[in-house]
Amino acid sequence: SGQAREEGFDVRAAVSNDGDLLGLDATMVLDNGAYPVMGTMVPSIIEGMLPGPYKLAALGFESTAVATNKASYIAYRGPWASETFVRERVLDLLAKDLGLDPLEIRLRNIAPRTDPPFMMVTGRPLAGVTARESLERVAQMVDIPAFRRRQADERLRGRYLGIGLATFIEAAPGPRSPEAGSGPMGLEFMRLTLAEDGIVTLFTGQMPHGQSHQTTLAQIAADEFGVPFEQVRVVVGDTAVVPFGFTGGSRSATMTGGVALHGARQLKGKVLDFASLLFEASAQDLEITDGEVLVRGDPDSAVSVAEVARQAASGQFDADADTKFEVEASFDGGEGGWSGGSHCAIVEVDVETGIVKVERYVAAEDCGALINPAVVEGQIRGGIAQGIGAVLLERSAYDADGNFQSATFMDYLLPTACDIPRIEIEHLETVPLDADVNFRGVGEGGMIVAPPTVVNAIEDALAPFGVRIYEQHLPPARILELIADADAS
Repeated sequence: SGQAREEGFDVRAAVSNDGDLLGLDATMVLDNGAYPVMGTMVPSIIEGMLPGPYKLAALGFESTAVATNKASYIAYRGPWASETFVRERVLDLLAKDLGLDPLEIRLRNIAPRTDPPFMMVTGRPLAGVTARESLERVAQMVDIPAFRRRQADERLRGRYLGIGLATFIEAAPGPRSPEAGSGPMGLEFMRLTLAEDGIVTLFTGQMPHGQSHQTTLAQIAADEFGVPFEQVRVVVGDTAVVPFGFTGGSRSATMTGGVALHGARQLKGKVLDFASLLFEASAQDLEITDGEVLVRGDPDSAVSVAEVARQAASGQFDADADTKFEVEASFDGGEGGWSGGSHCAIVEVDVETGIVKVERYVAAEDCGALINPAVVEGQIRGGIAQGIGAVLLERSAYDADGNFQSATFMDYLLPTACDIPRIEIEHLETVPLDADVNFRGVGEGGMIVAPPTVVNAIEDALAPFGVRIYEQHLPPARILELIADADAS
């Protein structure tokens, strides 16, 4: 078991009267728990990501990782998420002080999409980032002016509605650095085979835990090789047969999807080279479609890939023929890239009970080309549900002596279908970065950006009371305390 998300920040912001964010100076303290490993790595990631998709020109950052007797810090979905929370909360607080709309201050500070790409102050190129487009899209979807009119009317009736915006980027797996010779976190490997029954098998070191790798990798390989989806098998988890792989870091879509595509292309080339002997035709004149090898333009010549594999295994061909339909493929990430997007939440806060209801939730996301839209949207919705739960319900609580107080699901509350609204998702048209591999990871984004989106909306709902929010966990009792404290001051 592990814990995460216990970071505290002191932040100073330099901003012009017009709302130009000039610089941030942040001091972070992270509760590492016992056995410092992950918690000592995360601060540098948070520092690197803190500017986000904005034109931040100056950044000061100091971090301290503190060892405690709590469970060790682990990579909980989007472990650098506090950088988005801090940045997006600071922008809302600045907008309020300057009398600006939260959308306006974000659009004013979004980095332009340029060629060569704009460089973050922390040194990474913002290649293909569509933050401006995603902000504009969610603003259109919710019709902010219409909401403001409704909000004013409802306040007169004693109902407190709020709207919150937040935008983010995540390295998924991240852009190629100009000085780097390979993609993020090294190469990805895969072994691919074609058996005599016509089954293409992918052996991958990636270990899925809810991301549907067996579906998406099979789709990529099937499309590239030319067989039906049902003729592809994905083997994971058996270290006796799969190559070494690193699972994590939002690398699966790009790195493993990329090696599946290029590996299937290599295997297809090997099969066509052999088939050219059977057809007595050039390999360039052959193709594989729906599991059959045929001469282009001559459907009557079709022979199943299973039959080609059986012929190769028959031993009838001389030693010069490559009859072993197996390839070892690798991929360095290509041009890599960012995923990202903007989210918007509309909430109602009951100021008598402190209960928050999420009335509407809208997301405009860009993860490049969608391998499988259902899988992508499932990942987005799951992350958003976690993010809503993190704000309104979930907390790993300890007492003053370090005793864990959330040992059961009576104490640690999870969101249910009653707490999560219908989540509206729009996919942006991607900016192609690579000749072939333009799909990027999407699993962590919802959990990264949902908390500041919801907190921004709650603060907006409580604006008549003068409430300012500097924390993430907002159960009903804390909402009532914030209102009471604002009244007292």
